[in-house]
Amino acid sequence: MIQRIVLLKLTDPSEIDDVLKKSREVLPNLPGVRKYSQGRVLKKSDYDIALLLTFDSMNDVHAYIPYPAHRAYVDDYLKPKIHSIAAMNVDIGNG
Repeated sequence: MIQRIVLLKLTDPSEIDDVLKKSREVLPNLPGVRKYSQGRVLKKSDYDIALLLTFDSMNDVHAYIPYPAHRAYVDDYLKPKIHSIAAMNVDIGNG
């Protein structure tokens, strides 16, 4: 299993609730997403939001990234709202 961790720093922190709502509406319904969770970063840090997506394999992650609904969410909705983003994939398989 692969855990995709996405950290977001918004240009306007007052939009955190809106971004969390939109992310919750879109991301769990995309193909390949097995499990989804999200939350606010609690401690003052370089990021405001954490998005956690679980996939069965890296093949599923590679199919998810260019998927049209994901691209629309990232390119049209999210990019104008973020200052920075960090994404990583973690193998949570048999560890």
